[in-house]
Amino acid sequence: MAFRWSSPEGDVLIIEFQTPDHSSRAEKMFYVNVALVLAPRRRRRGRVPAPRRRRGGAARR
Repeated sequence: MAFRWSSPEGDVLIIEFQTPDHSSRAEKMFYVNVALVLAPRRRRRGRVPAPRRRRGGAARR
């Protein structure tokens, strides 16, 4: 099962749930795979813009 979300800027977030072969009926195991694919214009710059800082140097959350 996979979910994809796209931003208006062209970035894509992909989340996939994967069950391994060693999962049993008594114990269900799974892996969560996460991928963030940046838009081509961000990849050309070679870096993601830094988060903006507030006065006093604390980052926004």
